[in-house]
Amino acid sequence: MRKFVWVVLVAVCVAVIGGVYVIRMLGASLHETFENVASQLDEAAPPGTDLSVQRKSKPSSGERPHERDKARQSERERLQTGEQKMQRTVAEPRTEEKESDKKNARDAPFKLVQVFYATDRNKTMSDKPGQIYGVDRSELTYGICEVSIPRDHRLGQLEGPSIWKFEFRKDPEKHVVLLKVEEKDHDTYFKEIANRVGSSTSKSAFLFVHGFNVTFEDAARRTAQMAYDLKFDGAPVFYSWPSQGSSTAYTVDENNVEWTELHLETFLADFIGRSTADKIYLIAHSMGSRALTKAIAAVADKDPLVRKTIEAIILAAPDIDADVFKQKILPRIRPATKNLTLYASSRDLALLASKQVHGYSRAGEVGPDLVVTNDVDTIDATSVDTSFIGHAYYAEAKSIIADLFEILRYQRTAKERRHLEHVDNEYGNLWVFKASAKVLKEEPQGSDLAPGEIRYIDDDSCGIGFIKKIIEGDAGKAVPRSRVCVPN
Repeated sequence: MRKFVWVVLVAVCVAVIGGVYVIRMLGASLHETFENVASQLDEAAPPGTDLSVQRKSKPSSGERPHERDKARQSERERLQTGEQKMQRTVAEPRTEEKESDKKNARDAPFKLVQVFYATDRNKTMSDKPGQIYGVDRSELTYGICEVSIPRDHRLGQLEGPSIWKFEFRKDPEKHVVLLKVEEKDHDTYFKEIANRVGSSTSKSAFLFVHGFNVTFEDAARRTAQMAYDLKFDGAPVFYSWPSQGSSTAYTVDENNVEWTELHLETFLADFIGRSTADKIYLIAHSMGSRALTKAIAAVADKDPLVRKTIEAIILAAPDIDADVFKQKILPRIRPATKNLTLYASSRDLALLASKQVHGYSRAGEVGPDLVVTNDVDTIDATSVDTSFIGHAYYAEAKSIIADLFEILRYQRTAKERRHLEHVDNEYGNLWVFKASAKVLKEEPQGSDLAPGEIRYIDDDSCGIGFIKKIIEGDAGKAVPRSRVCVPN
């Protein structure tokens, strides 16, 4: 009888798990289908026709012609007002804003963020912003993207249409959307970057190189999200190599990231020399770290003075052989910057899969071969992974965004950043994120701490330590921990 019960329980579990999987796959398929249908409707419509407007303004059977004319006129005025708001909300460095401009920006349905790009992807025949560049190899081209950030954007999120919310179209008021791609010639492009840097208070720029399985569209969206979340007022730039944007094209991406190295080296040298930035931050994710580190090494070999400009190199989940990184790459790139930070995780399923493919540990993986030396600030980010595969934590986890903010805004090394705690070891600089902040529901026994205040707890072991009061971001005050343990 017991065996029968166990068999039934196992069967039910398998059925539930299988059902969830099928629903997820069906949802993704339906979402893609609706996107394709919507795209075909847009292409079939007459030039200048907005189908969404037509659907909203479709008259009832009893509506008279003059009423329809009024409705159309009202809709045109609404669209013109929306366009004016879009133009006013472009994220440009501001000097003296008028109160009316500030109010318009607050009332705008979304924020427009401008990001610069360089890519060696092929140009397609499409005029849709997200499909202008494809997955094949080509020569370097340059330009500017405009990306929407919704008013209710959540820190670290890359909002997009969700089948579960019955959203079948990209909506700038709800999603991070690539709205415009404008190609520039080489000289105009670098002149505009220099103007953007010159008009900023920080006189800085960052360059982001994406990783495996990323399209040009998603690279632009991610760069805009990072610039917005980090409140970066300099020039945000991304370099997009011809990743296939497919989880099944790993080896193709490996070939293409190696192929792009010379182009990235050329661009990086131009970027450092012509951006006029006092401080440049170089950020790479996953497989993109391979191309960026080799480009940095090549540029630094030719011009050792780049160290004066490269303020920080940030490698997030680098998909590089750990031994190769320590022996061949690190000695060449470390002299090129004042601050070298590496984020790693033991819950990064993408890197664990890469390890299975290559047979050796990756530099972004926490394990026996973790990169820990005195030359690198290695951050164990295992505790802050939030995504399903734990590979996009660099731009999604609030703790890491806060950590990046301290690097880009204040040029702080790991020992100066308030979110980090040093891990004692015999090898070098290894850091972890401190326990998360929490709100106490009741006053701990034997303590003078009132309920409702946010506390920071140094460790989660209930041992010797301090509870730090976080009041408007100030962690300076500290009181001894009460006799009663207050775990996180």
